[in-house]
Amino acid sequence: MKLFLIGWSGKDFGLAEVARRLQNTGHKIIYWTCSDKEINLVDFPDTIFHKHLDALEGRPAPALLNEKFNPPGEELLHNLSKTESTVITMMNKHFENWQVEERKHFYRHYVGYWHHILTKFKPDAVIYPTIPHTVYDFVIYSLAKLLNIKNIMFEQIWIGDRMIWAYDFQTGFPLLKDKISKNKNENFNSKDLDGDFRKEYELQNEPGKDATPAFVKYFKSRFSGKNLISLKLKIILTSIKDRSFLWRVAVFINKFFGENLVKEYRLVRVYPDFSKKFVYFPLH
Repeated sequence: MKLFLIGWSGKDFGLAEVARRLQNTGHKIIYWTCSDKEINLVDFPDTIFHKHLDALEGRPAPALLNEKFNPPGEELLHNLSKTESTVITMMNKHFENWQVEERKHFYRHYVGYWHHILTKFKPDAVIYPTIPHTVYDFVIYSLAKLLNIKNIMFEQIWIGDRMIWAYDFQTGFPLLKDKISKNKNENFNSKDLDGDFRKEYELQNEPGKDATPAFVKYFKSRFSGKNLISLKLKIILTSIKDRSFLWRVAVFINKFFGENLVKEYRLVRVYPDFSKKFVYFPLH
């Protein structure tokens, strides 16, 4: 099969090794967006690599700099009208200072680029390590659906190495849905849990044990202490090199003194009364 790997990054999570095994079993990895520097490009001589940040900011893959990308037509934009609405809101994540018209213009650039890529290389499937949510990958997901290209996405449940998969996040995870339907009238208790599920249950219920999920530990390590200082220094050096330093400083100041998510949150938050019964329902 001809495959696209989108957002397929994370050496610590074994994603590069998965790509290597896919290739060794006869699959062709045509296109790969990632942020890892640990990937040995020599192992994938026929793959077009595209840095995640370049894809997010609308820069083409280096191997395709001489390609001509036509703007999307009226019919294509009409068919993706729901995607446009979603992506414009998603841009709050990285393009928070852009006005609506700027976002629309950039969205059309995304559509033109990725429609060209998908129709040129015609992958059999596009694979994501999680549900597409990083602006450009959601555009790819929507275009693939429109072009009848199979989307495959995973969601880690953070118990051992277990994952669940889906073709469409809106319709859900088929195997999980089947199991829920099959077992809806069954009664289970902790003794029915096997192996890693039993261990996870016991960990979560044993006082004094550190039950922090692995990915939380990973990000805490990456964005604290020496690692955080190193990351910030790289950002500063890069911004000096590409002459974006003053702009980034202005954005940084605006995040603290202008409108931001923290201030918005504080306007609507309320303090719960824990003496009353409640349901804890966390959202991203």
